[in-house]
Parts: sequence; structure tokens; C-alpha cells
Amino acid sequence: MSKELITQADRDLFKDINIFSVKEFIHKYDNAIYDVIKRLLNLEPNRIFIPQYAGGIFDSTTMGINAFVPSKEKILMPEDPKGPPSIMHEIGHWLDMKDPKRWIIKEWGFDDWSPIPFEETTVSITNKKAIHNKAWSYNQYKADRSKKSQARFTKYLSTELRVRSIEYRLNSSSFQTNKFINKIIGSFNWGDMSLIMLPFAKFQTVDHLKDWIGTLGQTTYNHWTEDKIEFEFKKRLDYWGEWAETK
Repeated sequence: MSKELITQADRDLFKDINIFSVKEFIHKYDNAIYDVIKRLLNLEPNRIFIPQYAGGIFDSTTMGINAFVPSKEKILMPEDPKGPPSIMHEIGHWLDMKDPKRWIIKEWGFDDWSPIPFEETTVSITNKKAIHNKAWSYNQYKADRSKKSQARFTKYLSTELRVRSIEYRLNSSSFQTNKFINKIIGSFNWGDMSLIMLPFAKFQTVDHLKDWIGTLGQTTYNHWTEDKIEFEFKKRLDYWGEWAETK
């Protein structure tokens, strides 16, 4: 199998941007791709493809992001056009996802990237730029203080923390607790919105939040050894492969 698997529908989905095969991707970015990533991608070199787009493509129809798109012929996982290693984030999400049924669903079945459901806002969202509007995000978080909203935010934040911790393993870095905490707290979306939400769930202060971020990050890092990552990635590929063979 080869790039003949890439259809016009795929090109339409990713706006006719570059879509690399594993071999092309590694050849182009060889010095920038971590060895762990190379080993994982080479477990299925003929049916994994890498569209070169940061964060995926916003789909205004489904209000979702086309960042992980599996089909029975192939798996599409995007990479930042500035170069690797943003594909680590997609791999991290796949590893973190525990439910096998969601291993073969576009974007793992996440309805949207936002911790706040779209149906809960009256703001008109028509494109990706609107999604990233800080004013909308701030106002939405300030307005919704329900336990449902806080629980949803905590769940999404936990997922993001685990995935970003897995990335440390994928780039063969040692885990530095303070650096990890500061990176999360200093980021738009998760950092800014965490501070806006305080107090929420079990977190009353910034220190409480930072302690939890550091502990969850370190625990996740300890759990995901390189051997476990390779084992679990292959497990997901095998599950996808079996599904791909069904009618």
C-alpha cells in the first residue's frame, strides 16, 4: 500500500495541504524527529499518513477538529507545518485513551476541543478563529459556575495534563516538575482558564492547583515507560487493523 490510499476526500478534509507517508515524513524531518516517534510510526509505515497542519482542521459542520482521522484504509495524524514534533500530542492522546471503541473514532470521539459544551453558549461560532477568541472564553468561564461545568473542565484538564506528560517520554526528556507546572499554568486555554475557574472542584487556591498538576504529571510520566508506550501503541494498531478487516 502507498500514497494511493490518499483520496480526494482526504485532500478536501485537510485543504489540499501536504500529506506525507511515514517514509517521506521521516526523510524530510529526520534530525528533528525523536527516535521513539520513528519507532512507533514504523510499526505501520504504509497506512499511517501525516497531514502537515497545526492542530488539525476545524470542521464547522461538526464543531470538531480533524486531528486524528482513522478509516479502514489508513490513519491520518497531523503535524505542525513548522516541523516536528507536534505529532507527539496526537500519539499521546491515542495512548491515553483507554476505551478501545474510541481508538477507531475520529478525534477519539471528542465532540469538541473546548471544556465548555458549545450548546451552552449563545455566542455564534463559525470558524476556528472564533473558537480561539479569548474574550469569548473568559466570559463563558466566568458565566458558567455549575458543578457540571467544573467537572467537565477538570476532566478535560486531566486529560491534557496526562497527554503532555506522555510527550516528555516521547521526546525522551526527563520530567521536571516545576517546568511542567509553569508550562501548563502559562498556557492559553488550560492555564488561563484554570486560573479563571478558581476556585473550582477540589481546588481552592493556585497552590492547590499547582500541586495537583505536578503530582499528576509525575505519576503519568512514571507510568509510561518507553517499553509500555511501544507495547500500547502496537496494541492500538492491532485493534485498528482488526477493525479495518471487518466489513
